[in-house]
Amino acid sequence: MKKILPSTILAIILIGIAVWALRAQPVPVTAPGPVASLSGLVFYYGDGCPHCANVEKYFTDHQVETRVEFVRKEVYNNQINREELLQRAVACGIDKNNVGIPLLWHDGQCLTGDVDIINFFERELKNSAN
Repeated sequence: MKKILPSTILAIILIGIAVWALRAQPVPVTAPGPVASLSGLVFYYGDGCPHCANVEKYFTDHQVETRVEFVRKEVYNNQINREELLQRAVACGIDKNNVGIPLLWHDGQCLTGDVDIINFFERELKNSAN
């Protein structure tokens, strides 16, 4: 029994590391499908993504959704949104193997990462205040 316990603990630790590593990888995507509309402002994010959470906090702290119109699309749990994200990222010149989130799509251009997305919204909020 003493040999089983260390093996079990090691297996649990390895499974935990594997689950954590898989969540840290770029968003898994499949072949692109049709996108309903290629205009507007779309924020792609994933539940549990730490960089997405930074953007979400910014949205809340600055009441962005009441001041700027955009669509949110979660991609970890929604295959259609993942396919749309891939199509738009590839159209922006991002290699399909390097697509990650958060990603903001704006009229044919992509911004990736929390810093660039927050900077974009700061400019939008400043421009809308003028």
